[in-house]
Amino acid sequence: MVYSTKSQPTPRRVILLEDEALSRMLLTEVLTEAGFLVSACENSSQALKAFKDLDPDALIFDINLGDGTSGVDLMVSLLRQSPDVAGVLLSNYQIAPDKKDKELQEVAFIDKRDLADPQILITTLNTVLSEAMRIQFREPDDVCSTHVFP
Repeated sequence: MVYSTKSQPTPRRVILLEDEALSRMLLTEVLTEAGFLVSACENSSQALKAFKDLDPDALIFDINLGDGTSGVDLMVSLLRQSPDVAGVLLSNYQIAPDKKDKELQEVAFIDKRDLADPQILITTLNTVLSEAMRIQFREPDDVCSTHVFP
């Protein structure tokens, strides 16, 4: 018998917050096929519970959740608790959110129309995850400032 000493990498954990059921299902499928462990949420309450239960590596939130909750506000709140978590904001609006909150400086923005090519989501997510890892292990006196997307 031959035993492999290689261990399978642990899948990156992602919380997807999208109020539109079809979009949530399609994005979950794309992320899962790319090897991510996805907790798909339809509202902010589910996302908060998943955040406590999952210890995510990344958050992918729709900006307008339809119920008055802002995906931006929720993301800022969660990133204040866990600044090493990567973030991606999705919207049908072409204008990216104001990044006045320091928690949003490293967050990527994707116009949902660009998701017709699913690779855009995967590439963007991998970029912000790499950036989050770099920041997490950066020396405290490193003053390098980076931005994933302007």
